[in-house]
Amino acid sequence: MDLYESLDALFTAAPEIVLPPAIGEALGETRWAACLSESFELGPPDSDNIGDWLEVVDSWLEAVLPALDVLERVSLEHLLDTEPNIEAWVRSGAAPETAPAPAVVPGSYPLATAAHRRTRALRLTWWDRFYTADRMGPAVARTLVAALIVGAVLYSGFVAH
Repeated sequence: MDLYESLDALFTAAPEIVLPPAIGEALGETRWAACLSESFELGPPDSDNIGDWLEVVDSWLEAVLPALDVLERVSLEHLLDTEPNIEAWVRSGAAPETAPAPAVVPGSYPLATAAHRRTRALRLTWWDRFYTADRMGPAVARTLVAALIVGAVLYSGFVAH
């Protein structure tokens, strides 16, 4: 549901977002909605459609993630290109150039606040270590369990014949 809500918010806000001139020039488009490939028509996941939903959600991500990746990269490059100019103005005391037009964004949008973040496990439980085969002991234990399962299947096949 978190993924659906994020995609929905992205597509809902897209028509209102106008990129700054330098970012828009680098992307070849000033309207964020034009950077997204299509309108968002994926319904929310629920217990009745989760199988079908999981089959198609990847195509939605493949349509959105490249645009977000380019936006992130271009924005960071622009910020890094601007930083030396700001440093020079501060050091010299000169008046800075007129700032370019800022991005136009919706008046409100969902935020990922600390209260809504999932807690991050700093220490793995024994099951997590076994499941991920983290470190030597759990990796050996997982291999032994797999070998026992395969051995039991082979043994039952021989007994049946």
